[in-house]
Amino acid sequence: DLRAKMAFDWRGFDPALEEDLYDLNVLRFALKGELTRHVDFEVERELNGDGRWTDWKDVYLNWDTFDGLSVRGGRYKMPFGFEQNLGRVDLDFVYRSRISTQLTPARDRGVTVYGRGLDRGVSYEFGVFDSDGDNGKLDEPQFETASDDRLGPTYVGRVTGDVLRPVVGRDAALGS
Repeated sequence: DLRAKMAFDWRGFDPALEEDLYDLNVLRFALKGELTRHVDFEVERELNGDGRWTDWKDVYLNWDTFDGLSVRGGRYKMPFGFEQNLGRVDLDFVYRSRISTQLTPARDRGVTVYGRGLDRGVSYEFGVFDSDGDNGKLDEPQFETASDDRLGPTYVGRVTGDVLRPVVGRDAALGS
């Protein structure tokens, strides 16, 4: 599949102000597909407001044969933070919170093992990445001499569960 995403803001004022009335926030192009029944991929890149390509957003291979164990490798969102792992159209507010945009690691190169268990009531994600991700770059003066190479790998993980599944029962949780 060839996909494109665009987030475009338009603003107007009364009385009219002499400034740009539009803002192209996101213009991304992606190629997603399946190599086999168990292996899929995604390649995604973004154009900035000046019409220049930015860094790669997502470039990964995903092996997904079993519910309990899958593996993803490449550059993609680290399994850390709720808002950072949602797309812009799935957010509850217009923009991500400041803490999510400044402290959550975002994307980096790495490998993640993930899956579901206990009748799909618990899911997990654990990964090892090259550094602290796109948002983890330290640009304060005291950290300028530190390079990402010296920081070493970053380990992240998340475990989530459907806490009401044992109380409600399997049939009710599945909507039967």
